[in-house]
Amino acid sequence: MFQVKGFFQQFLGTPLTTGACGDSDADIYPTVRLPPVEVVDVEQLHDKRDRAMRHLVRLNHLEHAVLYGGYRGFKFHNHLPHHLGSAYLLGANEKQLHDIFDEEAKDMEPWTPSPSEVTEEDWRKYLGDHNYQRAFLDFFEDEVVRQGYEWKAVLMEFLLKGEKPLVNGLFCGLAHPLIHLGYAIEFNNREIAMEALTLTAASYTNIHSYIESDLPPPTPLSSKDPLVVLQRVRDDPRWDGVFDNPGQHNEHDIFPKSEALFLEFLNMLDVGNMDPNHLFHALVTTSTLLLTTTHKPENPQFDFFLLHTLTAAYAVRTLLPAMPAKHHLALLRGLWLSILYVYLTQMRPSVKPELIENVVIGGDGGDAGQGWDWLVKKAMQDELTRPDAHFVKGVRALRSFAGVYGGGEGKEDSAEGTFFLKAATKFVREYKGWVGFTYSRETLDIKA
Repeated sequence: MFQVKGFFQQFLGTPLTTGACGDSDADIYPTVRLPPVEVVDVEQLHDKRDRAMRHLVRLNHLEHAVLYGGYRGFKFHNHLPHHLGSAYLLGANEKQLHDIFDEEAKDMEPWTPSPSEVTEEDWRKYLGDHNYQRAFLDFFEDEVVRQGYEWKAVLMEFLLKGEKPLVNGLFCGLAHPLIHLGYAIEFNNREIAMEALTLTAASYTNIHSYIESDLPPPTPLSSKDPLVVLQRVRDDPRWDGVFDNPGQHNEHDIFPKSEALFLEFLNMLDVGNMDPNHLFHALVTTSTLLLTTTHKPENPQFDFFLLHTLTAAYAVRTLLPAMPAKHHLALLRGLWLSILYVYLTQMRPSVKPELIENVVIGGDGGDAGQGWDWLVKKAMQDELTRPDAHFVKGVRALRSFAGVYGGGEGKEDSAEGTFFLKAATKFVREYKGWVGFTYSRETLDIKA
């Protein structure tokens, strides 16, 4: 394994420094200082499970569209690289990887031809049109060939360069392009990277404009705590009756009907005057609490869409050390936007930190005292009988954040490490399936 520091910087044409991100602008812009993720380059590894991972990622790339099916105007996303990657990093063997592929492939759709090609002159014209996903993939892969197979240079060109770079579009489509890109970086994988660009282009919406807008000045209501802002959202009667049921379809009601109100709360978090390291830590903590503590106390449930705030946070964690510092604040603003947006679409559930505080670890000799080794083993055992891409992604994100904030991956000997261990223990022990959809309203601790 190797580190991803300087992932994009090698193509920036500027000398590297000893700044936190290998970026000469790290002392100019607000910078989140995180260690780079460890990268597993399965192209260079030769065990059976390495070969299986390499083969299955490539097979998915060749056979399956990145967007398929749909519900209420929203397309489903191809999660196979996320599922395979998370299971691989949690220790899945080659049979488990093949079983995951076979199960998920049942729902996938093959690539279909786009209405036309897209070119260097007109590709922006088709942004946001999922009918052009195949044309976008062909266009980006042609660019890889044109640039001598330097696929990271192609990523940088479209994500970071030009008058309207695509980087802030990563948060469209429930942040799936962002999550996909995180796996491309962790596995140093060209196919997943071009899929991430394709998802960004085909999922593009106006959400990017909220991230690119100027930060407003602070007001007396400004807060440096995202949980305070979410509690104000929950308490504000102006949101009462806006939605009938939880689900991503509520995006149709947030932006056209309640845009000004949404922006009021989006701007209430004073991101421009916060230490970016503290801000990111607070957003990670918030996303963890949203996943694990928003159910009714007597009926543990886990919301499918709130999980995406945690997996988006982990993708941002992956990108931050790889991105030039000038883009860090935008990534944090995009993550906060995603958290607020999903919190609203899921109808403002109550956040109850005591549900994590009350988790008992150790002392009884049972599974609660077994720590991360037990959690990962239990998660992978569950994966054998109930394959679930999102479940293993959540477990892996929590374990990784315990490493970032708990003194090293898998360590639980600090308050922060214990927080993530408790959250993961609760999640693994109580998980029975996902809620958060239209039909599961009565099981959620939400506010209509």
